[in-house]
Amino acid sequence: MSIIVKFTLRNIREKKLRTFLILLSIILSSALFFASTAISTTVEMMIMEQMRKYIGNADIMIGAGEQSKTGYISPNLLDDYKGGVKYTAGMVWGSGEYKARGETIQLEIQGIDLEDLDEMNPIILDRQQDLRPFKGDKVIIGKKMAEKYSLKPGDPLGINMYGFKKWFIVSAISQPVGPFAEDGESTYI
Repeated sequence: MSIIVKFTLRNIREKKLRTFLILLSIILSSALFFASTAISTTVEMMIMEQMRKYIGNADIMIGAGEQSKTGYISPNLLDDYKGGVKYTAGMVWGSGEYKARGETIQLEIQGIDLEDLDEMNPIILDRQQDLRPFKGDKVIIGKKMAEKYSLKPGDPLGINMYGFKKWFIVSAISQPVGPFAEDGESTYI
């Protein structure tokens, strides 16, 4: 046994570069292993945050099927299951375009009762004007959109939807949380 130890120590002393490269490769491979295991958790958390932006704390999202005549379902269908369901929220999704300062931006439009939104995906309002009752042609926009296009509560907002221009009144400006969280891709109203 002592011969093997002596031989190993003599080899390490004589071939320092090779020993250094072997140790360096062991250290780097260990670091890469731990980094790759941590990345999967980070990616999972990022995906969950993106999903939370759209559906908040909801566990299940139900939509109309491809063969649906209207493309919508009634939120009252779950009234019989209230004992097992914490809350239900009716929501419609759409898209539109807003033209300002020579540029056109694509908007993701979410139609939902303000109380349902507060329960499902709470937002923090920065400024508001005549927000309640939240009915009719009122809209909430994100802070980044408000700053970029110099919009404030009470301003009209013309949005092209499906070939028609629909006018809304900016009733509130939200902090960048929930559906208004900035991702650099989508602008929500």
